[in-house]
Amino acid sequence: MADKPIEQNLYYDHKAGKIVLTKDMDEELKQLIRAGRKVEAVKRVVNWTHSGLKVSKDYVDDLARNL
Repeated sequence: MADKPIEQNLYYDHKAGKIVLTKDMDEELKQLIRAGRKVEAVKRVVNWTHSGLKVSKDYVDDLARNL
């Protein structure tokens, strides 16, 4: 799973502080979480969305809770 270059801020709403990713991206993150690679999942969200670390970690934590 290679890092996909995504246009800056394409999936991050700064005003709402909300991240919205495609189903494929969410599935990729879930695979990383299941494999015990949560830190890599957070890094991927930061890279894709250019959002902050806390917002990205919260997003990944929420995905992990819903597995």
